[in-house]
Amino acid sequence: MDTVASVASNRARKNADIQCLRAIAIIFVMLQHYRNRLPAPALYHKLFDFMTPWAGVDLFFAISGFLVCKTLIEHLAREPRAFAFANFWRRRCARLLPALVFWAAVSIAVGALVGTSAVVGAWDASKGALAGIFGVANLYWTYCAQHGMTRCVQADYNSHFWSLALEWQLYILLALLVAFFRVRTAMALFAVIALIASSFPAPNFSYAWSLRPQAFFLGALIFVVVRAHPGLLIGRTVQSTWFRRSALFVGLLMTFCAPNYLQEPYVIPTVSVGAALALFSTLSVGLTYPTLVSRVLEWIGERSYSIYLCHFSVIFCLRKLTAAMPGFANLSSAWTFLPCAFALVFISFVAADFSYRKIELPMIKRFSWKRKAQALDGQPSLSDNAAR
Repeated sequence: MDTVASVASNRARKNADIQCLRAIAIIFVMLQHYRNRLPAPALYHKLFDFMTPWAGVDLFFAISGFLVCKTLIEHLAREPRAFAFANFWRRRCARLLPALVFWAAVSIAVGALVGTSAVVGAWDASKGALAGIFGVANLYWTYCAQHGMTRCVQADYNSHFWSLALEWQLYILLALLVAFFRVRTAMALFAVIALIASSFPAPNFSYAWSLRPQAFFLGALIFVVVRAHPGLLIGRTVQSTWFRRSALFVGLLMTFCAPNYLQEPYVIPTVSVGAALALFSTLSVGLTYPTLVSRVLEWIGERSYSIYLCHFSVIFCLRKLTAAMPGFANLSSAWTFLPCAFALVFISFVAADFSYRKIELPMIKRFSWKRKAQALDGQPSLSDNAAR
């Protein structure tokens, strides 16, 4: 069983389909953030009657739950307990914080450039940046939404950092549960927390919405179950392409359509189940995307974290630029939408590629070098770099 579990774990670790799922998530998140911030035709807004792109963050939560739980449990399986937790947190910080700090600093400069005044714009962006870096952005922006945004800021710079803050909080919750209880008991307690959270209505930017643990829990649960029963990934039906593509399609349909067709409190639980189902579809043999599609999605997925961090600043810069262009606002919305959408994608992807190659990868390689040095010294080594 250990051999099969190792094979299944390695397959999941190296599986490009998870990167493709990340790409789908960030594309939908960008669709959400474009809305009402840059010019778009009526057809674009009509799409929101049938789907809710903000649920892309729940795909990220499910993926994070799976990979972070995997990383933590694998550390604990081969390292002394204190050493394992120290390495887990050092790895999380090395992986996430440098890029976050960099793009938070860029956002402050952007705020100063595009705000009603340099001081007000920089101050607003600084509030959001600090809330994100200290892992409380979901609480901060929910408070602002509940009590009137003007009490907090004049513009919602860095409001997208709320989901990063929630991820940090869920990392802490998972680590505490695993630290004090056996894995099965920890997951049972996590299930109770998720069920309690699911009983509350969760309209947008309510506390139940911005503190939702369900998708993250289901991602972690999938790893624990697959680790205990690796045969789930090697059955003929599960490995068949039609089954996996069907599971992916149904999962994405549930994720992005549930908010439009369900009432509270069923929205977030259904979105989370859909995200978990989409994740499960990526854990065995590949989905056999067309080669070009797969390569493009993999490229985007690898840079999805940096895209998430930088695209808000690009949106605000483009909004400032288009507002300053004489006659641009009077053009047909289709003619304004196309250049704005292209500029957003192109600039965000170029900036994210820079961030990925110059900030993310060097930190990953530096951490890997330290791991190798520890292994050569006879110290316990860290797990691989897949849970990124």
